[in-house]
Amino acid sequence: MKNKLFVLIVILAGMMLSGCAYNAQVMSTSAPVAEIRPDKQINCNVSYFIENEISDLSKDIKPSSYACGAHTFPLKVGEALKSSITKVLNGAFTHVTMSSSKTPSHGDGKYKFIFTLDTFNSSLRFSPGFWEASIFASSEIVLKVIVVDANGKEIVRTSIAGEGTANIGGQCSDGANALSDATQKSIKRVLENFVYKIINSDYLASNNNKAIKISLLAN
Repeated sequence: MKNKLFVLIVILAGMMLSGCAYNAQVMSTSAPVAEIRPDKQINCNVSYFIENEISDLSKDIKPSSYACGAHTFPLKVGEALKSSITKVLNGAFTHVTMSSSKTPSHGDGKYKFIFTLDTFNSSLRFSPGFWEASIFASSEIVLKVIVVDANGKEIVRTSIAGEGTANIGGQCSDGANALSDATQKSIKRVLENFVYKIINSDYLASNNNKAIKISLLAN
């Protein structure tokens, strides 16, 4: 029993005192594409602009707990979030191009999607156990989205949010896995909400139908 107690003390001391950096790897997702209704997939050219604050999004996370509090968890989100946005747009439209400018211009296609960052929050907490810690991570992403038509007219302005959590057991280094899991879930959910709120809505369909009616009247 004394040996087990000594091992536990050594583990806890290591968790609390030694400081390292554990990188949290976040992967992109195409899962929200499955939520796009077939009747909302449009055969047209569109473009998108993603601000640098999204593309470069990263944060060094420090645990809110005393356990493992000496460690830092660099969390890079930008590339995964940007890639996931692109995958969803490619699933909804036949031709998608990236724009280098936030300002609408000729050649942007039928619609231009403008993505900017509203907020990003992430947290990590460790609760020491007998052999391993209980690790809890959470992540929240809120994006602002503007959609303009080929004439530069704004047809959608809204915010989309997504949250994710992860609860696992492990040592201090496993906090990176919990952060990755929670953040990937938040990316998935923010883009599912993008699909539900914009792609599957009547915003684009109504605009598309109006264009068809005008074309028919012109003929």
